[in-house]
Amino acid sequence: YKDWVMEAAAKHGLLPEELAGILNAETGAPEGTARWDPDSKGNGAHWGLGQFDRGTWERVARMEGSELNKAALEKGLIEPGGKSGYRILNADGLSQLRLDPELSIHATAEYYELNNKEFPPLETSEEVAERAYAMHHDGLPGYKNLLTQTYHNEERYTKDFRLPAGVKSRIGQPIPDAQWEGKLLKQIKGKNQAARAEHYRQAGGGTHHGAYRAFLKERTNPELFRCTDAELAAMIKPGAK
Repeated sequence: YKDWVMEAAAKHGLLPEELAGILNAETGAPEGTARWDPDSKGNGAHWGLGQFDRGTWERVARMEGSELNKAALEKGLIEPGGKSGYRILNADGLSQLRLDPELSIHATAEYYELNNKEFPPLETSEEVAERAYAMHHDGLPGYKNLLTQTYHNEERYTKDFRLPAGVKSRIGQPIPDAQWEGKLLKQIKGKNQAARAEHYRQAGGGTHHGAYRAFLKERTNPELFRCTDAELAAMIKPGAK
């Protein structure tokens, strides 16, 4: 998938290793490997290399000029019109395109570019990969939760979370540190869960919020996929931004 990763990254403001780190995390590949499964169906609702759900995939399909937008138009799956700019004519057919690895790679980069517009630039690839994965995995509100440690949506990370008396909405409320522990444990189910959770807590400065961020950084480690300047120059197409 190297050619598609290089092309999509160059078009949408990512380095190739940053995009590869997101894809490696999303496809459920064993940590530290690049064994990506384009037919992955995750928990049943999220498909393909980018692990898109149907709603997010449809949003990218409506993005004017996206690779998915162009492919869906060509296949007669969408047409111009409606409040969102495009009407979906064949939702199931559009959904199946999530299993197209080239389209999924491009859509992952395009979705990052769309979400990243309201945030300032970052300095390191590790920060970019963490941001991109957090936005891709949790959506914009979830990423804002991570940054501010206050709720920007109504999601709760553990079932026992309760709002203070008289408060009807989570939005704007501080997120208790124990909630981040619950979110992390959902991500690292299986063998040695407790030991892994403690590893991330130590790496994150002793808090569960820090532990979740340490998990994100490790999971999307761009160093696994960094390319040399010569490889980068050889792979990027002439005229690419």
